[in-house]
Amino acid sequence: MKVSFFIDRPVFSAVISIVIVIVGIIGLTMLPVDQYPQITPPVVKISASYPGASALTVSQAVATPIEQEINGTPGMLYMESNSSNSGGFSATVTFDVSADPDLAAVEIQNRVKLAESRLPAEVIQNGISVEKQAPSQLMTICLTSSDPKFDEICYYQCTRLVAPYPRCGTCFQHR
Repeated sequence: MKVSFFIDRPVFSAVISIVIVIVGIIGLTMLPVDQYPQITPPVVKISASYPGASALTVSQAVATPIEQEINGTPGMLYMESNSSNSGGFSATVTFDVSADPDLAAVEIQNRVKLAESRLPAEVIQNGISVEKQAPSQLMTICLTSSDPKFDEICYYQCTRLVAPYPRCGTCFQHR
């Protein structure tokens, strides 16, 4: 067909475009997305704090016992840990794609409980958190202001961005 046919008949062109969009939306809703395999591996994050300790002390007193217990977890691919000079410890354990994320988190929680007897009392008192995470960020929001007083932007962040999401039951983490 010649291009002039569609140029001379704009209503026909619009109807064809609308039909193509409707067929695309119907086709999109009928895609068997549940049949696709999981391609992102489950990730479990462990975090603890040892107030007043240096990174070396956290590494020796907190990271080493926890890492020794976590090593050999069924389905684990690799582990990445970090100790900071502020007394913080975090470890990220990545599992095989076929592993169930809930069972992986329970397994890590059980192994961390086994390591608690070798940890300092301050660490246990502050608590050790074990939570499953999405392996990648879904959304990042950055709020900026040229005004040195951030009252309005802070209020908006707390009321509109941070507060509603933990109620929706999805995986949400505010940093």
